[in-house]
Order: sequence, then C-alpha cells, then structure tokens
Amino acid sequence: MQSLREYESFESISEMDDFVSTALEVLELTELDRKLLRLLAAHSCKFIGISFLKVQTMADKLGVSYKTVQRALKRLKEIGIIQRVRQLRKVSGGFGASLTIIRPIELSYREEAPEEAPESTQEPSRKKETFFLKHLKKI
Repeated sequence: MQSLREYESFESISEMDDFVSTALEVLELTELDRKLLRLLAAHSCKFIGISFLKVQTMADKLGVSYKTVQRALKRLKEIGIIQRVRQLRKVSGGFGASLTIIRPIELSYREEAPEEAPESTQEPSRKKETFFLKHLKKI
C-alpha cells in the first residue's frame, strides 16, 4: 500500500475536487468524458487521485460499451488529465486492474482568438488542386 502513496498527486480530497471542477469548466470535453472524470474522482478517495476501477466496471456504471470507455480514457489521457499505470499481481502473477491517476495540469481560461489578417496580407496557398474531367476520354 505504501508504494501506491507515491502515485498520489493531490494533498487532499478537496484539492482534487477543486481541480476536477475547474477542469470541467475550462476544458472542452464531451458529456461522456465529463461523466467519466466525475466517476474517477468519486472512486479516488482512499488514495487521493488514484482509481482502481476496471474499464468494464466504468462501462457498466456509465451505461456504455467497453470500447466507448476506452476511447474516452484515451481522450482524457491525450489531454494529460489522467494517466494509466498497469499493475502486476505479486502473488499469482499476471496483470491486475490498472490504476487510473488524475493528474493536475495547468488549466487556463481560453483567450479570445486574434483577428484574422486581411486577405491581401495572408500567404497564398501553395496546395495544388486536382480536377477530374469526366467528359474527356483517352486520346
């Protein structure tokens, strides 16, 4: 159990809850991603920020398929908000349930996009266009 303490990324549950709330406000996540992040946070209290839920259990609790949860985990992982760590069973060997760790990342509110430059100052596109002329036959 002591080795799991090294994976903890938050000092308290309230700190983790504040981070998750801010992440849900700031990040553009799908509804499933939001539900999954809330589920992971709810099951990450014994070791703060670490969830032991299996992918199938997540799918059952969210009412979606196994593959859908895998895609949602992948999206959250690409953002950097979670990390998956595989675990080996010490006694019987083989892989156990993976750890899903909520990682605090730097969250910043989106800034307004700068205005686009007028067309005359934009660089012309060098992309070649292909035209298919159906009415021409081999000559």
